[in-house]
Amino acid sequence: MASGTKKYPTTKVKINTKKYQDHTQDSQKAMTSYVDSVFLNKQDGSSYDKLLTNKLEDEQVSYRNVARDFLETRAFNNTIADETAENMVKQIQDVNNKKDLLSMQSNQQHQQLLKSQLHQHW
Repeated sequence: MASGTKKYPTTKVKINTKKYQDHTQDSQKAMTSYVDSVFLNKQDGSSYDKLLTNKLEDEQVSYRNVARDFLETRAFNNTIADETAENMVKQIQDVNNKKDLLSMQSNQQHQQLLKSQLHQHW
């Protein structure tokens, strides 16, 4: 053993994990709900309030303020009228929402194609 290196005793503890629920999907659902509700402005009655403690309206206002600041300081380097800024942020959300829908449809089509190929193979 090298000088200055201490050997520490180890302890093994048996834990039965069967009595614990798996909550790993909860965080994924919460994140999806946050993105859908705040960034994409989806109005589908998501489970945002059940999954997250942040107030949805506060998060949406915060997102709009940050997006407007970005547009005014980095994209256009000029002040934008309130109504125009709101419309621009809404357009950004709408475009992202459409891309999200296309991505989900593409993913579902890809999964169906894989399933059909697997069925043909076996």
